[in-house]
Amino acid sequence: MRLVIDVDATHLKCKYKAILFVVTALDENRNIYPLTFGIGDLETDVAWEWFFTKLHFAIGDCSNLVVISDRNLSIENGLKIVCPGAARGICFYHLKGNMKVSFMLKKQDPILGFFVQAAKSYRLVEFNCYFSMINNERVQAYLVSVGLHN
Repeated sequence: MRLVIDVDATHLKCKYKAILFVVTALDENRNIYPLTFGIGDLETDVAWEWFFTKLHFAIGDCSNLVVISDRNLSIENGLKIVCPGAARGICFYHLKGNMKVSFMLKKQDPILGFFVQAAKSYRLVEFNCYFSMINNERVQAYLVSVGLHN
């Protein structure tokens, strides 16, 4: 079984203007729980490397680690340095939001429905079926370009 964690950061709206780094995971009952968090000054390569170093110290060596995050390049760079063997996935929520904005899709657009079904598929046959129903070549090319792995 693979350890899957979600990594994100948010801006703190206080007089210090800091960044809150957060790692969450799911338990056996599909409840979200915080694994670790940290506070940094900016969301940079150095800050993410520091955070992943602290995370690595907290959870130990995980050769089967999967990190889900948005497409922030600093996350990818920090992860490559600290956990080079970790797999990386893109957050479904962020990717769906990017698709809506980039291709001006409405909330009830069938393309989004097929994307959701493809993303939630457990079998490759099912995934390929829903992905082929996305009848927009630009959207399909976008999903492949961001690292869609079937």
